[in-house]
Amino acid sequence: MGVTSTETGPSWSDRLSPRNWPLLWKLVAVGLVPALLAIVLGVLRVSDQAQTASELGTANRMLELRGRVADAADALRVERDRAALFVAEQRLGDRDPLQDATGRTDAAWEQARTGFADLNDPDATATTALNEAEGGFAQLSVLRKDVGGPAPLNATQVVDRYTTIIGRTDVLARALLRDLTTPDVVGLADALTAASAASEALARQHTVLGVALRAGQVTADDRAAVSATDNALGTGYSFYLLALPPNQERVNFLNSPANAQRDVVKTAILNAPAPGPIPVTPQAWDDAVAQSAAVLNQAQSQVRTSLVAAGDAAEDRASNLAGVNSVILMLGLLLAVTIIVLMVRSLTRSLRVLRTSALDVAQRRLPQAVESMRSGAVPDVTVEPVPLHTRDEVGQVARAFDTVHGQALKLAADQAALQSNVSSMFVNLSRRSQALVERQLQLIEQLESNEQDPDQLSNLFQLDHLATRMRRNSENLLVLAGTDLAKRNVAPVPLVDVLRAAVSEIEQYQRIVVQAPPQATVVGRATSDVIHLLAELLDNATNFSPPESQVVMSSVRAQDGSIVVEIADSGVGMADHELTDANRRLATPSAVDVSASRRMGLFVVGRLGARHGITVHLGGAPMGGPGGGLTASVTLPAHLVTVTGDAGDTSPATRPWCIRFA
Repeated sequence: MGVTSTETGPSWSDRLSPRNWPLLWKLVAVGLVPALLAIVLGVLRVSDQAQTASELGTANRMLELRGRVADAADALRVERDRAALFVAEQRLGDRDPLQDATGRTDAAWEQARTGFADLNDPDATATTALNEAEGGFAQLSVLRKDVGGPAPLNATQVVDRYTTIIGRTDVLARALLRDLTTPDVVGLADALTAASAASEALARQHTVLGVALRAGQVTADDRAAVSATDNALGTGYSFYLLALPPNQERVNFLNSPANAQRDVVKTAILNAPAPGPIPVTPQAWDDAVAQSAAVLNQAQSQVRTSLVAAGDAAEDRASNLAGVNSVILMLGLLLAVTIIVLMVRSLTRSLRVLRTSALDVAQRRLPQAVESMRSGAVPDVTVEPVPLHTRDEVGQVARAFDTVHGQALKLAADQAALQSNVSSMFVNLSRRSQALVERQLQLIEQLESNEQDPDQLSNLFQLDHLATRMRRNSENLLVLAGTDLAKRNVAPVPLVDVLRAAVSEIEQYQRIVVQAPPQATVVGRATSDVIHLLAELLDNATNFSPPESQVVMSSVRAQDGSIVVEIADSGVGMADHELTDANRRLATPSAVDVSASRRMGLFVVGRLGARHGITVHLGGAPMGGPGGGLTASVTLPAHLVTVTGDAGDTSPATRPWCIRFA
């Protein structure tokens, strides 16, 4: 036999189809999509904040590196001043200050280079500026030799060459400041650049006039250089004021008393008559410039401090914001998962209760109620509602199921009432028919007692058997209606009389061969039903076997005290599946339905056997039997039979005592 798709289960395509997913999977899928979207957006947001914090950290490191570059530029300015003064003094002065400045410059630049080595991926502008600055510092060795050697190099040339290198270093410092793109620090970066330019102008003016004081005269080139540095100083201060944020403290390094004093000393140097001595000592000029530079350095220091503080604050804000966003994301996901889990649990719990209640109704409560109604109990159509009291769709389905349950109980009650009415009709018809048949039998007995003609007497005997069969059919109606027979014997009846009475109940009694039964009696309360049961089986055997064949009825006592009657015929028999269905009906007789009309004999036999615990089993004919046939085995339990003598049949215990249809 082939295997159907129902037996093999659903295919993989059906299992993977969303319409066949369990409700839990569907709810998870519905909640998973927005959850994943929220996770992606949240991760992108946190990643963006983390990237901003990283960029701000890099900007702070670049600001620190810019400070190192500025220190190298300041060291170069000091070296420029001392180298120019050394050349202005005809290289006859003390070399130690120059050598000390040279060492400081090399150390400062080495620290700046180390900082660049630790910087990851500087931009193209900073890289180009670094290369230019390194090229300038590479020229320092040649310039230092020219300063210290007998080369025809004057102080102005020394200043110009150093200024070129310093300019490249300042360009590198400005390039590093340009990478500070945070809106909060752009103005501070520009202010620091302007202050640095003013510091370079002041340092160059100090060197130019310092050389003039050592040389004893101020040249036209010196005056032009001083004028240019004054302009640069004023321009730097203007840009410094414009670039500073409104809330930033301003240092007036241009109009400060120290710078005014420097301006007075500068004017005295420039207004000295030529030729003639300059009425200002180099120390006075150095002190005036130092005081003015201190105010300028204060302005630069404040701006640098504000830059560092702003950068650190921006980095902290970005880091904190990334952390806050991470916490919000996790809390949001936790809240969403909690809500989804609670909703899924609530819905699945309601569905589980609904499913359990529905199965309990379908498998237990409704069948019990129907069986109770069929057994004659008072119909109870009260419905125990499904224990769901919500107003959502699941609760509405529960109420709808309660309605269906109630309608099913009402329908069962109606069917029970209809069955009871039909049974009452069967009983009424049976009682009427029995009364007529009894009168008919009495009349036939009177005619038989007065009749002497053998032919007429034979006809009367046939009428007697027909009336007996009609009475048995009426009794069948009582069995179908579930009503017991009206007449019951009280005294026990010998088994042989029971067998003979069963034979006399059928039309073709001449074909029955009754083998000698054991000496036993049947209790009176079961006698009528046993006779009726055996008569139904004998009638069935004679009707479904050839007219010339015999039906053998034999009996034997089993070891447990029961009597087994076998009825064997050689008729058409039954197929295996028919035998299985017939034995099932005999073992568990159900309520009266349409199938009872097609197999009324089996139904009546099953009902009669169930009353007294009598088991009936149908099987094939014994081995060697002619033409197939059927064997019906009837086991009368020990509580229905009483042994009255020695069971001298010597039949084996395994061979039941049988009634056989031949």
